[in-house]
Amino acid sequence: MRQYLYYQLFFIVLVWIPAIHSLDLMSDTWTATDGLGRSLPKEAKLPRQDRFVGVFYFLWLGLETSDGPFDISKVITANPDAMQQPNNTAWGPLYHYHHWGEPYFGYYRSTDQWVIR
Repeated sequence: MRQYLYYQLFFIVLVWIPAIHSLDLMSDTWTATDGLGRSLPKEAKLPRQDRFVGVFYFLWLGLETSDGPFDISKVITANPDAMQQPNNTAWGPLYHYHHWGEPYFGYYRSTDQWVIR
């Protein structure tokens, strides 16, 4: 039994370790085609050192009430004095989710099959 385990370990070291190191994990070499048939370009510019891309999001898995969603940007636009009035009803209920701006495709909800699949 022990000899069999040694053979397995030898196989893992001999075959899997080099294979893991040869994986291409650099995103600039990936190809992709979306559901509409659009493909990534074959060539891209070199990365620019003075630029960066950040993605920031929260994955809220709760159900929003019928009163929401509550959007801070819209509250401030509609009620400019609300920043000095924490009890203003425009803020909505305390401890509810509040967005800072509406996303391009609308507010993401966990009940939407295209948000969480």
